[in-house]
Amino acid sequence: MKIALPIALFSVIALSGCAYNVSPYGASVKNVESIKLLGIQPVAVESFQAAQPGRTSITCRAAGPVTVSPSFESYIEKALIDELKLAGAYDPASQLKLRGKL
Repeated sequence: MKIALPIALFSVIALSGCAYNVSPYGASVKNVESIKLLGIQPVAVESFQAAQPGRTSITCRAAGPVTVSPSFESYIEKALIDELKLAGAYDPASQLKLRGKL
């Protein structure tokens, strides 16, 4: 009985930390500076598409499940818009549009 309790506690602790929730995206200063240096005209960002739309979780070999909210395509789309806005290169009315498919 003395050995069973420590093994059970270790198992619970080791197995409970196997998921990773991705934090909200924080723009990269380096990316924003690079976009500014390019001097591109403002662009719009269309909705990103995915081969498996709405997917919120994938399995990462070393981290277990990796989850985002609301979906991977929305996460990446919002991150791109954030970087472009900070660089002054985003205009939702622009005729030049970026889109992506995951």
